[in-house]
Amino acid sequence: MTAKKKKKESWIPTQLLRFFLWQATFMTEIQDSVIGPLTGIPTGTGSKMANLLTLQSAYVAAYNLAPPHTHPGSALITDRNQKEKKFKSAIRQITTQYIRGNDALTNYQKKQIGLPITINTGTGTHSNPTNIVERTAPDYPAIAAKSNSPGTVTFTFGALDSKSHGVEAGMHHILIQYILTAANAAAPTGEDACNKHLEAQKSPFTKDLTRESSGQKLWGFAAWVDTRGVIHTWSPVFSCIIT
Repeated sequence: MTAKKKKKESWIPTQLLRFFLWQATFMTEIQDSVIGPLTGIPTGTGSKMANLLTLQSAYVAAYNLAPPHTHPGSALITDRNQKEKKFKSAIRQITTQYIRGNDALTNYQKKQIGLPITINTGTGTHSNPTNIVERTAPDYPAIAAKSNSPGTVTFTFGALDSKSHGVEAGMHHILIQYILTAANAAAPTGEDACNKHLEAQKSPFTKDLTRESSGQKLWGFAAWVDTRGVIHTWSPVFSCIIT
């Protein structure tokens, strides 16, 4: 009998009260007078920190209306869970971009923030702590296209570094910008060069093109669109020959 693969645990607490307490510490520490500047998280009006604080406020308000061990009603519970999901997604993005791989922060400081330290992820010896380079996490989808029958293309997509198909957690759908060219044409330089688009929530999905498109090449770029309608990073170009 094959042993069941152990599910990878999230480093963010999942239990309602534990997360409520944990997020308060996380938000306090990343705004600390010492730790905050070392993270390099942009602050001020319209910044990533401002957005995170807005999501925190919305989450805390929803949590207080629907705390655990009470009977607040399904509408309040749903609202709390949705706001918690958005807040957690933003925390993961901020952590990946500015905290986890930031060598200006010591392991001790990362523990203060709330990260589990399993390997040496920081030395505290950044050569220029006042000029932190943003660690931009690639948040574009993994996508492939294949033509299995004349005039059709099947798209398969999912989160990067995952074998699962479909929309990534925290996202609403995938946006694909594409263009059809001669088979020997050069690749487009970016999504703005494409003249058609698709939106999808299920993977795989098939697009019916005209039979006249057989022999042409489809070039495309893909990006996640989150629940607020924000378009995230565009993927590298992908392509396939239409049969």
